[in-house]
Amino acid sequence: MMISSKGRYALRVMLDMAERYPDTGGGEDNRALHGENPGADENNKVLCGESRDGGADKLPHGGKPGEVTPGGDGYMRLNEIAARQGISKKYLESIMTVLTKSGLVESAVGKTGGYRLCRAPDGYTVGEILRAAEGSLAPVSCLEDGAGHKCADACICYTLPFWYGLEKRINEYIDSYTLADILREKGNTGCAGCNQ
Repeated sequence: MMISSKGRYALRVMLDMAERYPDTGGGEDNRALHGENPGADENNKVLCGESRDGGADKLPHGGKPGEVTPGGDGYMRLNEIAARQGISKKYLESIMTVLTKSGLVESAVGKTGGYRLCRAPDGYTVGEILRAAEGSLAPVSCLEDGAGHKCADACICYTLPFWYGLEKRINEYIDSYTLADILREKGNTGCAGCNQ
């Protein structure tokens, strides 16, 4: 299994948006990074298109419809995200379509439109983002979802338990990290990737 550029870019884009999510400007009382999301359900999720207080006049981030502020509580334009991440706008459009259809981001058209997260950064796991972009993350084809992928030798295969175990560990690892976790790690080192 190898994560494609689509999966890597999807994660980078979500992190870019998470960095600009309201209340992620740093500090010890940073609600979005410390698990608080007023008005969210028990899983810390605010449904896209709904406000925290249930009203139609507010956005999930507390702003008004169409409002874009420097703090990032409104929609972010595709060309700005593409420029920050060094990804072509055309390729980014295909990624954003997948993320929108998966319910991970919300989009709006028009002069003040763009994309935004549906919930706080701590409410997204790396696993759900990668699965949305990549589909199956099974290390071997015989573990992929869907009929027709079962090997004829599955009942006598000595290696199948190993592949199940590897898949389980991969999923546990990627599901144990949230966008907020990655942003915190970056903040602790001052640069991405310095903990290698």
